[in-house]
Amino acid sequence: MHIICKRDNLLKGFQSVSKAVSSRALLPVLSNVLFEVKESKLFLKATDLEIGIETLVETEVLKEGSVTIPAVALQNILPKLPDYDVELKTNQDNSETTLKCFKSEFKLNSIPSDDFPKLPQIDENNSFFINSELLTTAIKKTIFSASTDTSKNILNGVRMVINSGNLEMAATDGYRLAVKKMFIESSGNQNLSATLPSKAMNELVKLISSSKDDTVSISQLSNQLVFKVNDKILSTRVIEGQYPDYNRIIPTNLDKHLIVDRIEFLSSIDRVSSISSEKINVVKMEISSNKVNISSSSSELGKSSEELTIEYEGENLDINFNAKFLIEALKNFDDDKVKILMRETLTPCIIKPLEDESYFCMIMPLRS
Repeated sequence: MHIICKRDNLLKGFQSVSKAVSSRALLPVLSNVLFEVKESKLFLKATDLEIGIETLVETEVLKEGSVTIPAVALQNILPKLPDYDVELKTNQDNSETTLKCFKSEFKLNSIPSDDFPKLPQIDENNSFFINSELLTTAIKKTIFSASTDTSKNILNGVRMVINSGNLEMAATDGYRLAVKKMFIESSGNQNLSATLPSKAMNELVKLISSSKDDTVSISQLSNQLVFKVNDKILSTRVIEGQYPDYNRIIPTNLDKHLIVDRIEFLSSIDRVSSISSEKINVVKMEISSNKVNISSSSSELGKSSEELTIEYEGENLDINFNAKFLIEALKNFDDDKVKILMRETLTPCIIKPLEDESYFCMIMPLRS
């Protein structure tokens, strides 16, 4: 392999795929980035066997071929190079790659590409095509509710369901739930149902944000989903197992309705919870006809409280919540005001826009 490319193009391409490099690789080749030159094009690829990312880099091809180069070396070298063309050339057995840029020269240990896993490719004839902005919105409005507890494997991801032109995404950690529904103008006729790792969804959002393409292609291949955004491809394994039927736990007959200024409410909770125990992070809400008193206490630090004017229908209610869950939920609404539906002290509450039925968050209260 022998190529010459602009330093910025190579750096941007490397940064796109580097998040998929395995940090604790059992196989040395998984700590490397694959350089694959074919049909006068350079493809960079990386995978940790959970997600894989591939991107196309504009380059001048002097000789086709492929090799894998340690990601840590590229990460340390490429940002420090001057703004000159970068030349990469492998030796005969691909065990060493020479990198030259202006007056700098590096001899990098390489691994032949034979052992690098083959990444799945998009099937354009059997794909969904979704507006990238809509998909990004659906991911951002749900992913914060996914579990970070690695023992809850199926809850570590985001649920994606596409059925008859309707997209539904959901995430839950067992204590809260976020659901976003929307209609998509998809040209695919098939349906899809899969639970996808949060890491993959976060990386997909980054790929979309760095692309000018307004369409994402999605295809399912066995136990993997493949997303294509412009000249970048992200593949991810599907988390196996039965995702909880969250529709069964959504409460009904919530007869207490609170309407509040979202930013004012969020800021108040944030201030009051500053004094709460970091581990428990409880705020108490005492709700009456036109006001809510938000309070918190800590045996180490003391007490805090704040009162807000609200619109409220229902009997007086005292209820406790995890402040972090409330804050994260409220940050993901765009509305000036939100409605909070409640019933009893230990019944989950629903937070939703005043008019829009396509998005809601559910949060479990805490015991006193």
